[in-house]
Amino acid sequence: MSKAKRLHPAAVIEILIKNISRLIKIIIGPFVVIASSPLSKKWLLVTGLIGLLLYVIVSVLSWLRFHYTVHNDELRIEQGIFSRHKTYIPLERIQSVQISAGIVQRIFALVKLEVQTAGGSSQAEATLSAISKKEASRLQNILQLSVITPDSSAVEAYQYQEKNLGIKNLIIAATTSNGIGVVLLGGLALLSQVNQYIPDEDIYTRIGNYLVSFAGQPGLIYLLAVFLLFLFAWLLSIIGTVISIGGFSISRLEDRLLVERGLIEKRQISIPLHRIQAVKVSTGIIRQPFGLAAIHVISAGHGDKGSNETLIFPLLTSKELFDFLHTFLPEYSLEKSYIGLSRAARNRYRMILTIPTLLLVLPIVVFLKYGFLALFLPALSFLWGLRQFEDAGWNITNGQLSIRYRTLGLKTFLLRGHKVQTISLEQNPWQRRKNLKALSVMIASKVGGTKIGIKGIDEKDGDKILTWFRGQ
Repeated sequence: MSKAKRLHPAAVIEILIKNISRLIKIIIGPFVVIASSPLSKKWLLVTGLIGLLLYVIVSVLSWLRFHYTVHNDELRIEQGIFSRHKTYIPLERIQSVQISAGIVQRIFALVKLEVQTAGGSSQAEATLSAISKKEASRLQNILQLSVITPDSSAVEAYQYQEKNLGIKNLIIAATTSNGIGVVLLGGLALLSQVNQYIPDEDIYTRIGNYLVSFAGQPGLIYLLAVFLLFLFAWLLSIIGTVISIGGFSISRLEDRLLVERGLIEKRQISIPLHRIQAVKVSTGIIRQPFGLAAIHVISAGHGDKGSNETLIFPLLTSKELFDFLHTFLPEYSLEKSYIGLSRAARNRYRMILTIPTLLLVLPIVVFLKYGFLALFLPALSFLWGLRQFEDAGWNITNGQLSIRYRTLGLKTFLLRGHKVQTISLEQNPWQRRKNLKALSVMIASKVGGTKIGIKGIDEKDGDKILTWFRGQ
């Protein structure tokens, strides 16, 4: 395939949508200046039309100047309006090919193809935003990373297991996800930005006045505001999760896992089994009482956006976890028992959160009338540190190292010995006096590498783990 090709013309729409935030940032300044000046408001319309016209012209030119080809065992891409930017990707460096279909692609029966190399970047090295499904299949075969579609006869020949996320489990996964924190932070950041562009108006004051008139009792204002904020963030989190993981399915082929997900943007990810470095089982604090967990894999060249991990199933019960691993990843097994940390490390876990929290609440206790109520935070930190100590542990079985620890949720990592890059044992003076060590395990992943570790293991246990690793 030596002749250079262009993307489908629908790529122009994709470029327009992708860069809309950049356009807003460019024109928002002139708009605010004109709106607050004595100039005629018709300049707003003129400025907007000129900016939009230039934006469309630049997008069309970007599409016209974009070419790609595969030549001499390289994927070559040329782009740029005024200066030509050339990208050459040797085929042997390509780690993965991902196919997705957003709204634009689905309207025109197209797909987007992304190529990831071993360079360790969190972004795709090459993106073909609008190509036909036939062209995508052709490129996959040339790149020798064929990601076969589910209705392909080739998949039927090799596929021996498939699991789908039903509607009931989709709703449960959405309502118990940990996305509410991200939504809260994003909402507060957006609210602060909106307030900057409303002249002579304090949006926080308006919201406060509305809540006062609605609640009637000033004492209920804060409770009502917090409740409404969390309720709204929770609902947005549910909607976002449903859109992200709706239609989730996983298939095991001979040499790879095939994951599909997304309601609006359909994503298809092919993960070669030999590139999987570790399996992660994650149990959030909301899901743990119900015995629910999600399962991810860490692999070289793969990872969800902004992450080193790829979600391969979003919701499994404790019993389903064992069956899932046995079916889709029989090379890994989930252990039922773990060797705990040394009892000498218990005080460290008790105090690591308690002391900073106590220092933070002391001014509240001293200067506020009912400040003593804030003492429940250090008490909660004490109990949480104790829980972290009790949940942490490790196990070695049949060439697999399992490491478990808790931050907020409980995380369990399953690692095969030959996939581990390095294992290190650290010991500071306090740990040396207590015969303790800190364990760190490094594995290859999408961005640089992933470090997994626990602190407070017995010195002899640390030496056992290191001896096991040397024998792999």
